[in-house]
Amino acid sequence: MRWHIPVASMLVWGALSALVVGGAAAAPPESAPGSAPDVNQCKHGGWEQLTTSDGASFASQQECVRYVAQGSTPLPQTSASLAAVASNCFVFGGGQACELAITGSGLEPFAQVDYCIDDVVPCGDAPIGPGADADGNVDHLAVASCPAGRSIWVQSTTASGELIASEPQPCPPAPPASLTAVASNCFAFDGGQACELAISGSGLEPFAQVDYCIDDVVPCGDAPIEPGADAAGDVDHVTTVSCPAGRSIWVQSTTASGELVASEPQPCPTL
Repeated sequence: MRWHIPVASMLVWGALSALVVGGAAAAPPESAPGSAPDVNQCKHGGWEQLTTSDGASFASQQECVRYVAQGSTPLPQTSASLAAVASNCFVFGGGQACELAITGSGLEPFAQVDYCIDDVVPCGDAPIGPGADADGNVDHLAVASCPAGRSIWVQSTTASGELIASEPQPCPPAPPASLTAVASNCFAFDGGQACELAISGSGLEPFAQVDYCIDDVVPCGDAPIEPGADAAGDVDHVTTVSCPAGRSIWVQSTTASGELVASEPQPCPTL
């Protein structure tokens, strides 16, 4: 009996045979690089340098591979940073406070930022507002208590959920309180003389009273000068006061730490 094989079947057999080389099926063509997420980027520790689209880290290579297999594209992990620099300290409330410049990136969106002071302010007890923005960045200038001799730092949470802290740095000492008074431009007045008195000072108690004093004539405390110190404990004011020739004049006030401070006495200028 003679077998008759249809021409169409022979063509199919020939096509199948062409896919077999040495008994093994030929490998399918590789996809063009970049045409789809590649699971190979998760291998050999690569998953540790990648995150999901919302910034979450992968717990393992397998988790990364599953994420890619679902059609999602992992992103390179962004290194988080956080820094805080204290400066421009001033005496305040019996201690001192400083300006605190805070910068950071790679944080959790809207993450809280706390400042911490060793043995004084535990981390988590003193949030600084605002914290991180919607992109996980922070660039903010705050005023915080910063006792001299202590270290201060800030702490927050990265986009991958880990804690991050700035490098602790010592609180700079606040400059000492100062108070000066200079009499000038004197003129005859009411049988004696009066002078302009330029008063300047810093580190005083907020809204502290400032008195002028003249030896043997005006005891300290009897002649307050308006205005006194402002809300920041500073004073910069020119007033007119009696200033008898041959006498000494000075001003006196209270520092932010509650101590008396006085300007250096100087003679009232003669006409």
